[in-house]
Amino acid sequence: HLDVHPLHDFEIIGRTGPYWVGLRRRQSSSQLVLLHRVQQTSLADFRRLSRVAHPHISRPVGLYLVKLDAYIAFEHTELDVHDLPFRSVADVGNIMAQVRRSIAAIAGKVC
Repeated sequence: HLDVHPLHDFEIIGRTGPYWVGLRRRQSSSQLVLLHRVQQTSLADFRRLSRVAHPHISRPVGLYLVKLDAYIAFEHTELDVHDLPFRSVADVGNIMAQVRRSIAAIAGKVC
């Protein structure tokens, strides 16, 4: 979206870390998103990010470019890695392996 601020499409209903939690303003959809202001990125980076398809990565749903500011809207997921109950070192290792595979998928490499 060129010259459209994400507040045009989403109502901010909270914050989580550096992200805003937004609710789509259109009545036909009740989609929750995480909105994040990004710095020093290129359209090629956004293009690569939009092609990412992995079950452990939230899908981008919108890109907003307003003058020199860029914002990206991601699907909101209820679960964060910090919310997971770790019961053993094996659990932590499994989570880290999933994160590694997700990062490799973004980079286009197979692990």
